[in-house]
Amino acid sequence: MMGKKFYYFAFGSNLLRQRMELNKYSYLKFSTIAKLNDFKLDFGWNSKTWNGAVATIIPCCGSHVWGVVWTMDVDDINILNEQEGVSSGVYEPFSVDVATPNDEIIQCRSYRLLKEKLESDKPSKSYLDVIIKGALQHNLPRDYVQWLKHRESNGLQASKSAMEKFACLFEN
Repeated sequence: MMGKKFYYFAFGSNLLRQRMELNKYSYLKFSTIAKLNDFKLDFGWNSKTWNGAVATIIPCCGSHVWGVVWTMDVDDINILNEQEGVSSGVYEPFSVDVATPNDEIIQCRSYRLLKEKLESDKPSKSYLDVIIKGALQHNLPRDYVQWLKHRESNGLQASKSAMEKFACLFEN
């Protein structure tokens, strides 16, 4: 935390600027890309909205997850919590230390699926495409983007309501 601002580490659909902008946060600024060491990206809890599993990060010694650090206003934490399903028991916020490409360590807020939601599964094609689009948009390392592109999806599109609500995410 830094006064009225905080850092948020995004690794899933919130990599994509357009996804973050849907919530009309009072302050949202891209800060940097960063790597979370000793965690891995996984998918669990089948979302009806996305029609498949959603991203989470779980401890895994020797692995890492690339993501985006957003600077946000503290007054927007409730909006972010709502988006992440904190009140409905899907995700929980927690603090992580991430490393920038210049080896600066930044303490960030992030989210992980609650343990009972962790059953591993496959994301929908739509959801995975949004993650990949966000990774490309922010120039995450090429090998990480390739790894994302080789993740297996369940082949489904997001729900009809999600495709309408998130139409801007699927535009080229």
